[in-house]
Amino acid sequence: PVREMLAVFAERRARVLPRERALPGVTSVEPRGAFYAFPNVSSLLSDEHPSSADLASYFIDEAHVVTVAGAAFGREGHLRLSYATSMEALEEALERLESACARLLG
Repeated sequence: PVREMLAVFAERRARVLPRERALPGVTSVEPRGAFYAFPNVSSLLSDEHPSSADLASYFIDEAHVVTVAGAAFGREGHLRLSYATSMEALEEALERLESACARLLG
């Protein structure tokens, strides 16, 4: 079962990372473990959303997507995104995040 789980997470990561990197204002490096991405969203910070916690709240309110503020992990300007769910749910979340990022950037 562990090999199967690793293969599934590797497939999800391979499909999620290009979409995540294409989000306006987002940069990312490939995670080397677990099932989380940790994109840099510092270019999305503004007077209205000055912290990663504010961005996480914005994404909950505007995109109905839960992220975790990077400040909780000692990395302000980043968000933690889990890809431990179905590809369908991930694709929908990424579409919602894309729209929310575009609205945020005006």
